[in-house]
Amino acid sequence: MKKIFALTIGFAVGLGLCFSKEQLKVYTVVKGDTLVQISQKFYNDAAQWKKIHAYNKFIKNPHWIFPGDELVIPVDVPEEVAKEEVKEEVASAPVPAAVPKEEPVKKVEEDSVIADDNWEFDGYVSGEKDRKIIIGQGDTVFLDLGKKQNIKPLDRYTVYRKDRKIVHPETDENLGNLIRKIGVLEISTDIQNNTCTGRVIMAREPVLVGDMIKKQPQ
Repeated sequence: MKKIFALTIGFAVGLGLCFSKEQLKVYTVVKGDTLVQISQKFYNDAAQWKKIHAYNKFIKNPHWIFPGDELVIPVDVPEEVAKEEVKEEVASAPVPAAVPKEEPVKKVEEDSVIADDNWEFDGYVSGEKDRKIIIGQGDTVFLDLGKKQNIKPLDRYTVYRKDRKIVHPETDENLGNLIRKIGVLEISTDIQNNTCTGRVIMAREPVLVGDMIKKQPQ
């Protein structure tokens, strides 16, 4: 396993408010979305759109967001749940706390993540078989994994790419990076000791040499 950056982040300072704990979620904008509408989905309060904007400074004009934009959304965790999580951190055999379901969060797209140094991935896209400039769906790529890494035909790997740094809007604390899902690969029968090829079976955008890959659960 290789490491780069971790999935969710909890902290105790909110934008102008004091929350017991927050988690950062990733939401992918769809056609017709506005920051006001997204704020209503997550907080049941359209007026909190500025809180979302504060975590997504790449948005130059808050009136203009586009389908495919991936937004970092700070979501409150109830105080009693936050206390349970603190207890779990010091317990020798932690038992996950039951987190109440929050209706507005159901639309979160979970396949892109906020990540710190504990996030693990398996390897990289190391090249493109036909030396194409743009690698898309149906193209074949080289990976830096092979028989020694127990790669098998038809295994599927998600392709990820490190994106922008996420900074707390008040404290400037580095909260990690957005790791975006780019596509999905399926391993072919061409597997060597430390390399193999895979076919791009889904791509949201062109795959790049250097993109990270992580094996999908069976």
